[in-house]
Amino acid sequence: MDCNVCGKTLSNRGNLNVHLRIHTNELPFKCGTYEKRYASKRVLEHHIRSAHTGETPFECEICGTQRFSKQDLNRHHCTHSRSKPRSCQFCGKSFSHFGNLQDHILRHLGERHFTCEHCSMEFYRSSEKQQHCLRAHGEVNHPKKM
Repeated sequence: MDCNVCGKTLSNRGNLNVHLRIHTNELPFKCGTYEKRYASKRVLEHHIRSAHTGETPFECEICGTQRFSKQDLNRHHCTHSRSKPRSCQFCGKSFSHFGNLQDHILRHLGERHFTCEHCSMEFYRSSEKQQHCLRAHGEVNHPKKM
């Protein structure tokens, strides 16, 4: 199933519905400790395991680094193989991870989806906006898309 907003292909209707929350900024799952919110229950559970329990059950057999999910361990393995199979259509720069390529392409397009409510600075990523708010304004605000 393809997203009608960004064209990303997802395996089923449920994954598409969760993905669409990225575009609408619908974040119904909230961490009970922090003010962080998430688009899916699975991502919230991932956050709780990594940020609150310190659980790291997956270990890299090459360097011993520990990760809290199989997916993170697989991502980590790319650092050892130096494999970068995804290339930018604009400049040809290669990336190990699709998410990094997406961030890179946003910079080519000049799309900044996150705006600081205090000073109206615009950011490519929610995490960049949150870091800015903490440093410049002493607080972290709920990420809001433009």
